Amino acid sequence: MSTTSDNSRAAPGGGSGIEGDPEVRAEIERRLDVITAPDYVDPARRDFTTVDWLAFAGFLAVCGIAFTVWGY
Repeated sequence: MSTTSDNSRAAPGGGSGIEGDPEVRAEIERRLDVITAPDYVDPARRDFTTVDWLAFAGFLAVCGIAFTVWGY
């Protein structure tokens, strides 16, 4: 999918490729325009912090030790 909000996602033969109720199509098109805008920032996405990486590494270390002791 393009990162621009032009009509580059159009289906072959014209149209958007979205079938169904016109209100649903309009809402899907509106949402696609929002998330494909160049200045869109996903509020749910964030970078991992050092604490996140340490917790992940600690989890892997504990799993490795547990599996070694258990015999895997």
